[in-house]
Amino acid sequence: MATEQLPGIKRATDQAQRSRDAMEKIRSRSDLTAKGLAAVGTAAVGAIGYKEFANAFPAEGHWLLFVCLFIGPVLMICAVVALIVRFSRAGESVLTNADVEHVVKVNNLDPGQKDLVEEKYSQMAKLNEVDSLGAYQARGFRFERIADRLPPAEADPVRQRADQVHSEVLATQSGIAALIVRDRAKKAMTGWTIAWIFLFAGGWYSVSLSADALSAERTEKIEIAKSCAEARKAEADEDKLPNICGEKPEGDGEGSEASTAETIGDSVVAITESWRDCWRAAAQANEDRLVCAPLQRARAAAEGDASGN
Repeated sequence: MATEQLPGIKRATDQAQRSRDAMEKIRSRSDLTAKGLAAVGTAAVGAIGYKEFANAFPAEGHWLLFVCLFIGPVLMICAVVALIVRFSRAGESVLTNADVEHVVKVNNLDPGQKDLVEEKYSQMAKLNEVDSLGAYQARGFRFERIADRLPPAEADPVRQRADQVHSEVLATQSGIAALIVRDRAKKAMTGWTIAWIFLFAGGWYSVSLSADALSAERTEKIEIAKSCAEARKAEADEDKLPNICGEKPEGDGEGSEASTAETIGDSVVAITESWRDCWRAAAQANEDRLVCAPLQRARAAAEGDASGN
């Protein structure tokens, strides 16, 4: 007949399972948060990079605007990476045993978490009148060795006591693992996290504002140039135009084009008359008219310029 299980074993086993379930929920949420931050952060950096850089170039402006334009994405990337690391750290598994120093070392616990482990382990040790949780675990191993030397009928109760000791030790370790994970998740939401969020926002506004300023400066110059050109086209008084329009370029406008055409036309007439005089003089002197060939070529070239070729 099997010995009935001690109540303490079931109680400790249920407590250990509840701690493990709570720990897995916290780790799962931290992992989802880290993945969400990675997706949102990457999308945000990519979106503002493509959009704002496209709007800013080509651009002219103060060098500080260009510095802010390039530093902004760097700050955003640093902030996203730091936040991902913090939440990923909160989702890491916690390895425990009955030795406080070993738990602190393998899990890289901070001083506050180390004090928490020592407190919980010490509570369980005092409840069972031993010096440490390791000593209490050793009691369970002694019960197992004693049971191995007893007859089956007498060994079962001793094994039950050994199982209870191990179950309570395991429940203590599972409970402290859940507390450490919860503490990491809490710290991931506070402290430096707030600073990284502000850094991300600062990088965002740095890129947006500098790109807008560079784009606005370029757009303003274009609009001013258009307005000045339209005013001159409407034959506005040059003296009444604002200083920002500058001086009217030489040769600007239809009058300049007409003046140039007239000059070329006058040149064609002069060269033609010279060529005819050369032709008549050669005929009178009975000379070869090829001496007038340079003037003929110049006349043909001038006529080509006059016709726009």
